[in-house]
Amino acid sequence: PDIPFFFRAVRKFHGLQQIEFAKTLQVSQGTISKIESGHMLPDLGLWFRFVALFSIKDPFCLYCDGLELSEE
Repeated sequence: PDIPFFFRAVRKFHGLQQIEFAKTLQVSQGTISKIESGHMLPDLGLWFRFVALFSIKDPFCLYCDGLELSEE
Protein backbone atom coordinates (compact mmCIF):
# COMPACT_ATOMS: atom_id res chain seq x y z
CA PRO A 1 0.00 0.00 0.00
CA ASP A 2 0.86 3.65 -0.36
CA ILE A 3 1.99 4.47 3.20
CA PRO A 4 1.59 8.28 2.95
CA PHE A 5 -1.96 7.86 1.63
CA PHE A 6 -2.70 5.16 4.22
CA PHE A 7 -1.60 7.34 7.18
CA ARG A 8 -3.52 10.38 5.88
CA ALA A 9 -6.66 8.33 5.14
CA VAL A 10 -6.75 6.77 8.62
CA ARG A 11 -6.11 10.14 10.28
CA LYS A 12 -8.87 11.85 8.29
CA PHE A 13 -11.28 8.93 8.81
CA HIS A 14 -10.91 9.44 12.56
CA GLY A 15 -11.32 13.22 12.21
CA LEU A 16 -7.88 14.00 13.63
CA GLN A 17 -5.55 16.88 12.87
CA GLN A 18 -1.89 15.97 12.43
CA ILE A 19 -1.03 17.20 15.94
CA GLU A 20 -3.72 15.02 17.55
CA PHE A 21 -2.70 12.04 15.43
CA ALA A 22 0.94 12.59 16.39
CA LYS A 23 0.14 12.71 20.12
CA THR A 24 -1.84 9.48 19.84
CA LEU A 25 1.12 7.82 18.10
CA GLN A 26 3.67 9.40 20.49
CA VAL A 27 5.60 11.21 17.75
CA SER A 28 5.94 14.82 16.64
CA GLN A 29 3.59 16.54 14.23
CA GLY A 30 6.63 16.97 11.98
CA THR A 31 7.05 13.19 11.79
CA ILE A 32 3.43 12.78 10.68
CA SER A 33 3.85 15.56 8.13
CA LYS A 34 6.98 13.90 6.69
CA ILE A 35 5.26 10.51 6.48
CA GLU A 36 2.13 11.92 4.85
CA SER A 37 4.20 13.89 2.33
CA GLY A 38 6.25 10.82 1.43
CA HIS A 39 9.54 12.24 2.75
CA MET A 40 9.86 9.64 5.50
CA LEU A 41 8.68 6.12 6.28
CA PRO A 42 7.54 5.14 9.78
CA ASP A 43 9.95 2.99 11.75
CA LEU A 44 8.75 -0.45 12.77
CA GLY A 45 7.77 0.64 16.28
CA LEU A 46 5.61 3.47 14.96
CA TRP A 47 4.08 1.16 12.37
CA PHE A 48 3.06 -1.35 15.04
CA ARG A 49 1.59 1.41 17.26
CA PHE A 50 -0.34 2.72 14.24
CA VAL A 51 -1.91 -0.62 13.32
CA ALA A 52 -2.62 -1.53 16.97
CA LEU A 53 -4.09 1.80 18.12
CA PHE A 54 -6.35 2.15 15.10
CA SER A 55 -7.25 -1.58 14.88
CA ILE A 56 -5.88 -1.93 11.36
CA LYS A 57 -5.09 -5.28 9.83
CA ASP A 58 -1.44 -4.92 8.84
CA PRO A 59 -1.50 -4.72 5.03
CA PHE A 60 2.10 -5.89 4.90
CA CYS A 61 1.42 -9.01 7.03
CA LEU A 62 4.88 -8.87 8.56
CA TYR A 63 5.93 -12.41 9.42
CA CYS A 64 9.23 -13.92 10.51
CA ASP A 65 9.68 -17.72 10.65
CA GLY A 66 5.93 -18.17 10.69
CA LEU A 67 5.37 -15.85 13.67
CA GLU A 68 3.79 -12.47 13.32
CA LEU A 69 6.09 -9.70 14.57
CA SER A 70 4.94 -7.50 17.42
CA GLU A 71 6.43 -5.00 19.86
CA GLU A 72 5.66 -7.26 22.83
